Amino acid sequence: MKKKLICIIILNLILLMMSFKSLSKYDYKNEPKYVHLADNIINKTANELKNEKRLHLIGHGGSLMYDVKKLGISFVSIDEITIEEGRKLIQYCAQKFLSNINSNEQIRPYLNTVPFEAKDIDVAISFKERDMGKNHSIDFISMHYGKIVYDISDKEETLKTVHEETYDEALKIVESEKFNKEIKSTSE
Repeated sequence: MKKKLICIIILNLILLMMSFKSLSKYDYKNEPKYVHLADNIINKTANELKNEKRLHLIGHGGSLMYDVKKLGISFVSIDEITIEEGRKLIQYCAQKFLSNINSNEQIRPYLNTVPFEAKDIDVAISFKERDMGKNHSIDFISMHYGKIVYDISDKEETLKTVHEETYDEALKIVESEKFNKEIKSTSE
């Protein structure tokens, strides 16, 4: 009886160790084609935003089980910005990301929604340093399911939401500001 029990335990340990070994053999090359295409789009977007806006990619992900349902990117910036500047920045990042996704013909058959929209991407930007005496600068902006949230941190470094809006609302504000600026410059 003891020998049988020991054999069962050893067999279970061997099976358990084999399953760990198979997990450690994860091979990125065996991922579906759309995972590689999504990574290429993320890397392209990250490089463009690094060059254009000094944003550094710190994370990415998505919902990619059977197709491309959602893609997300996270950045860090050393700049200190206001809500108004943050609105322009996150809108610019989202437009760039959406443009890179929707203009890629190879990934199109794998997209759950064509064209991809703001609700289909996540964008987050963390700002490394903020002058606590400067009341109008923000620490973190995120866009999730088309909703943009602007946060600051208090003295205990706990994030507090100071403003929320939809992506469409932010886009209208940014476009309105551009339009008003153009009218002002042509009338001068």
